[in-house]
Amino acid sequence: MNPARVIVCVAAIGALATACERPVEPVRGLQTRVLLDRSRARVGEPVGVTIEIDTPPGFSVGRPDVPGGSRIFLTDSVESLESIEGGGGLRHRVLWTVRATAVGQHALPQLQIPLIHPDGRIQALPVGAIPLEVVSVRAELPDREVFFDLQDPPVVREARLGLLYSGVAGTMLLAIAAAVYWRRRHGVIGAPPDPRRLAAAALLELAQSDAAEAPRDRADHCSQVVWEFLRECGNGLGAGSTPTDLSDRVVPLLIQALDGLDAARFSREPEADAVARCRDAARSHFEDVADR
Repeated sequence: MNPARVIVCVAAIGALATACERPVEPVRGLQTRVLLDRSRARVGEPVGVTIEIDTPPGFSVGRPDVPGGSRIFLTDSVESLESIEGGGGLRHRVLWTVRATAVGQHALPQLQIPLIHPDGRIQALPVGAIPLEVVSVRAELPDREVFFDLQDPPVVREARLGLLYSGVAGTMLLAIAAAVYWRRRHGVIGAPPDPRRLAAAALLELAQSDAAEAPRDRADHCSQVVWEFLRECGNGLGAGSTPTDLSDRVVPLLIQALDGLDAARFSREPEADAVARCRDAARSHFEDVADR
């Protein structure tokens, strides 16, 4: 199911200036759009924010700095994508990934984007302050009813039998733990996973991405398959890792595929051909590993 998308458009920078403490010099023909990949997120869940800025001829946009000072939102990454022509000027895109640390109705921090005038002057363009509902990670669990079974206390004989059974069970658990430790110490279990087996499993999962109709859904499924393969291979990656966290041990082909899939996931109108190229690149690598 597609996540809800929130789109906030600012037709003129003068309208944005009224919501900021510092006045922003109006620029004729300047338009900004902020797109969130969801309107409701859990605590710790990454939220993709795509910022599109249409500038008149002669204007350009610099790389924004990571916003600081917010105790509610933490920034994973801020990435400037390649600009494209549109609307008589250029359309600049910034991909911003944040995570919330507290439950409630919050507003994103403002991202100060450098707007470069034709004469070289740099003007800070504040973009952000979009509302976002943050819920607990347990918010979707159903309510549970608790039942109390009141019984008479057991007799002394039953209590002694319970202690005896508990002692036997504890001894068996200690024996099993000792056996597992010995086997792991001597290399019987705990060996690293077989990359060929992981690659074969990834190929099967990757083939299921064709069932998704929307390019964004296909990109999301392919990205999950690639990340799962890298984590199973023992690259030391956590749940919140991004392509910039990948070490030199990861082949550049997979890094490029992840970058392209992320661009499609957070794009306003992802292209099916771009998603297919990234999927084919990942599939080619998995086939090479599986055939070794």
